[in-house]
Amino acid sequence: AEVQPFRGLLLGLFFISMGMSVNLGHFPDHTLELAASVMALLAIKFITLFPLSRLFGIGSKDSVSVSLLLAQGGEFALVLFALAKGLGLLDETLFQYLLIVVILSMLVTPLLDKLAHVIYIKSRIDSKSCPNDEIDKIEQTASPVILAGFGRMGRRIASILELMEVSYVAIDKDTFVVEREHSAGKTVNYGDATHPEVLRAAGAADARIVIVSIDDFEATERVVSTLHTSFPNVPVFVRGHSLSKCRQLEALGACYTVSETLEAGVELARAALLYMGANEPDVSVVLESFRRDCYGRTDQKSHK
Repeated sequence: AEVQPFRGLLLGLFFISMGMSVNLGHFPDHTLELAASVMALLAIKFITLFPLSRLFGIGSKDSVSVSLLLAQGGEFALVLFALAKGLGLLDETLFQYLLIVVILSMLVTPLLDKLAHVIYIKSRIDSKSCPNDEIDKIEQTASPVILAGFGRMGRRIASILELMEVSYVAIDKDTFVVEREHSAGKTVNYGDATHPEVLRAAGAADARIVIVSIDDFEATERVVSTLHTSFPNVPVFVRGHSLSKCRQLEALGACYTVSETLEAGVELARAALLYMGANEPDVSVVLESFRRDCYGRTDQKSHK
């Protein structure tokens, strides 16, 4: 705990010292060799990590992402090389060569991250088929509300709907969530809401609204886009972490968005003001005006 505040500083000093140790003058004519060595390092680590990821039960798409993100060299290699040089196991030329290879592999991490993200998203988009058992197991009941996502927020929304005696069809692709809710006596259907077939089986074509309460923002984007494309007349209500996220979801076709950070800030301010003795009607007027102005900056349809 006492070292924690200095962790970032010490890491910075470590990388600065490693960078200062690099002498590019040793390899003015070995650019291709360095590039080949970096590619070989990335390839070897990827080939090693991918089957290990699959062995531990990670899905193929996630295994690709994990392998790409961990394919570069790490700072531990720099420490080992410096130690080996100090013990006389590496000469200066080999030490410099290995140092540059590891550092260059670390520099391509942002590119590997983008590549992993693109591969993952493309594989999800290209996966048009939807398992029939997902569709067959969804209860074919006419409900005015479809609830996509049954995490913490989804459960709270469902509880409020139940208090108001509003029927709903809940969908979640997490088998643990589905089994947990079944054990608690709630009907949550297993299915991936990014598939139009699943939404159609849940009754999206006849629903009055669809509420999307999925934690993963990228999955939320796909669900909203699918709903807007396949069921353009169904209003989509969705939460976004911030106003900028809400703006992105509205651009994809969401009818009503709610910002988690904005609403939490408004309610916290309300509680603080009332505690200090502020007049409740005045507080409500000010906060509602503030909320309307904030959502107005996102061009939210429901707040125009």
